[in-house]
Amino acid sequence: MQRFVFLLFFASLFGTISAQYKNSNVRLAAMGESHMSWLFSDDTNHVPGAFRFGGGAELHADFFFRPQIAFSTGVAYTYTGGWMQYKESYVVAFQSGFDTLSPGTSMLYKLRYLDVPLGIKFTTREIGYLTWFWDTGINPLLRMNSMATTSDDLHDNDYVDKEVANFNLAYHVETGFLYSFGNSLALIVGFSYQNTFLDFTTDYLDKDPENSRINLARLKIGLAF
Repeated sequence: MQRFVFLLFFASLFGTISAQYKNSNVRLAAMGESHMSWLFSDDTNHVPGAFRFGGGAELHADFFFRPQIAFSTGVAYTYTGGWMQYKESYVVAFQSGFDTLSPGTSMLYKLRYLDVPLGIKFTTREIGYLTWFWDTGINPLLRMNSMATTSDDLHDNDYVDKEVANFNLAYHVETGFLYSFGNSLALIVGFSYQNTFLDFTTDYLDKDPENSRINLARLKIGLAF
């Protein structure tokens, strides 16, 4: 329900922008995504696990200030996460209370973020029906909720909001193309990589900083208009 409310709000916002700037250099897009995510930690006692598949949806806008250069932004709701194994005992703040994971236990983080990409997009001129683009920038991330499942079967989709920071910041690089159907309508396909700058976990209880980060490789498909 929370995801639906956010997407409805921003769909209305983008609809207003589209109507207001119909004849200006603004291009809007609505996209769905599938991605592969994995975790990384500077702490050698924290071992990242297997890749995990996730998804999301994005409403996107390009504001062209040169014929082939635009400021790109939007809003996305992303469901991501990954596995992390803890070689030593590790204290976790579940919603039900604190619990200490036994050495060797793995935990699957299931994370939902509101993602606001901010970037610069470069495009080619239309070649046939195709326009190629390249986009790079940063992504402020606001955590919506976070759950976890442990490999010892003691916790299954338990909330761990105290474990995950409310805010993060990532960078992205993306490339792709638009296939024009005419009348400003086009299929858009994008391939991107995103990595967080900041530790996505918190350091309560005087935990040693572990600098755990989230990596995503994305495939986006949608309609631009």
